[in-house]
Amino acid sequence: MIELKNLSYRYGENHALKDINLTVNKGEKIVILGVNGSGKSTLLKVINGLIFPEKGEYLYKGRKITKKAFRDRDFAKSFRKEVVLLFQNPDNMLFNPTVYDEIAFGLRQLGIEDKDRIKIWAGRLKIDHLL
Repeated sequence: MIELKNLSYRYGENHALKDINLTVNKGEKIVILGVNGSGKSTLLKVINGLIFPEKGEYLYKGRKITKKAFRDRDFAKSFRKEVVLLFQNPDNMLFNPTVYDEIAFGLRQLGIEDKDRIKIWAGRLKIDHLL
């Protein structure tokens, strides 16, 4: 399902990832461990399609993940529904000025503008009073 082939990424002159090879099959669970600065977050950003390798390939369900791949709206919508990056600290995930906008953000990324759905989710999370 996820395959990385000789993948490398640098910040300036510093390699965050160098010649990484990884295969994750459907239904398989893995753990990524390492000391601070070892490239864990960079790896997850690549897998999430937030940054792209300078060298090597990232394949998701057999499709090469590149900036160009995300120009295909159907693919981008499908990928964003299936591949999600959640932060360790939930406070770092909040970046909208209101609770309503925060809930709406994910839906808007999928091209959905649905006030009722936002209210439903706020209710399920028991935060509708914050809308």
